[in-house]
Amino acid sequence: MKISFFTLACPGWSLERIIQAAKEYGYDGVELRCHPDGHLSPEARSEETTRVKDMFAAAEVELSCLSGYTTFSSLNQEERKKNLEVIKRNVELAVMLGAPYIRTFAGSLPEGTTLAGRMPDMADCLREAGDYAQEKGVKILLETHDDWALPDNTLALFEKADSQGVALIWDIYNSWVAGADISDSYHKLKPYLKHVHIKDGKKSGHTQLTLLGEGEMPLTEIAGLLKDGDFQGHVSFEWEKPWHPELAEPEVALPHAAEYLRELFKSRQ
Repeated sequence: MKISFFTLACPGWSLERIIQAAKEYGYDGVELRCHPDGHLSPEARSEETTRVKDMFAAAEVELSCLSGYTTFSSLNQEERKKNLEVIKRNVELAVMLGAPYIRTFAGSLPEGTTLAGRMPDMADCLREAGDYAQEKGVKILLETHDDWALPDNTLALFEKADSQGVALIWDIYNSWVAGADISDSYHKLKPYLKHVHIKDGKKSGHTQLTLLGEGEMPLTEIAGLLKDGDFQGHVSFEWEKPWHPELAEPEVALPHAAEYLRELFKSRQ
């Protein structure tokens, strides 16, 4: 098992600073935000991707995942088509960078629609994206998020898409806040699980993010499930600094998370 951090944590940092921090704090990899205002744009050209790939390779830091922001729940066919074009471009970036995975969301349900009603269109999009990714040697990872935070919902969409190029990201916090049982969720997702997002927080009164170990997440149980299940992917620390500016700065949160995760998983050996 390896640890990464998602560059959502440090929106103001350069790639050079990100790589330096990964080495300094003891992370194995970095999950790169792939967005027009992120650390890699979906429109990046080959010169930029070559530069980024060389930087990570020289530092011996892995690119654990490219986190894209595509969704497929829209009722508008053209909107879904645009998202397909973006995710295919993200796949091409992953190939150029040597990254194994591209993250996608399913997307929030439009008002007045149901999971079952939107699933056929969404599954068709995921199947097309996944088959394209499979041809290129990478995988699309569908995240437990929004209306799909409960593992049963994510699995229903995943199974309907039925593509060898699609696997799963478990955002444990999203599932936990949605009311899912942690152990049950893990065992359902385990056969398809390639990447994990981890954070901590409290849901007593109102949802509030905290540093790892300062919230109510059952982190020891989570570590036990991943270790006992021989999870081989990256556990990626997600610190949503842009959406929650009150959170501690990355200079505080990132070294704290690295140390906490190393000790947490070490204790399970």
